[in-house]
Amino acid sequence: WRELKTYQNYCYVASECTGTNQGIMIIDMQYLPDSVHYIKSHFTASDIRAHCLSIDTVKGYLYAVKQNYSGFRVISLANPANPTEVSVVTTGDLHDITAHNDTVYAAEANNRSFSIWNMANKTAAQLLVRVVIPSGGYVHNIWPSADGSHVATTEETAFKSVKWLDISNLANVQLKQQFLGASNLAHNAHIQGNRLFLSHYQSGIYMLDISNPDTLVP
Repeated sequence: WRELKTYQNYCYVASECTGTNQGIMIIDMQYLPDSVHYIKSHFTASDIRAHCLSIDTVKGYLYAVKQNYSGFRVISLANPANPTEVSVVTTGDLHDITAHNDTVYAAEANNRSFSIWNMANKTAAQLLVRVVIPSGGYVHNIWPSADGSHVATTEETAFKSVKWLDISNLANVQLKQQFLGASNLAHNAHIQGNRLFLSHYQSGIYMLDISNPDTLVP
């Protein structure tokens, strides 16, 4: 029910909870390892809860899934201790997002799709592409490769595979390979360098080599 992401010396914590410290908690970490300081929680009247968040650390913006999963909020971290709501982007259904360098990758849950957005203009998001996954399940998360040429998607649905797609040509997105571990239920994909890390429920964590972008090598 919580997701943590960092920016500068701050930690931002999304939560599905309401009540004490509801909203996105802001924690000052500059005093580590001795202590951390809770600053405040950020929320709006219509968006108290947030299941997931992502921070574009290059541009200094936080993107949070709306509490009704209909899209994502665009939040400025120009003052990291006092975030400012900028705009909202509607997707129809949404579970998770990944943001980097004015680009947002959105896993569109029950829509069985993902979308990619150009967020250079924070008040006029530009939809670059929406890809419907054939026979897809609940599209749970999406993560781009370091160079942005490929993405990995997971579907939190039994027997639905992890998809590895070439997005270098948005007019012709291609499914390159699929992977599914022993438990037949993948959860999240994360990429660091040439490694794709998959949390996979009872199967634990898989690490795949993506140094050759045309293949996934366990």
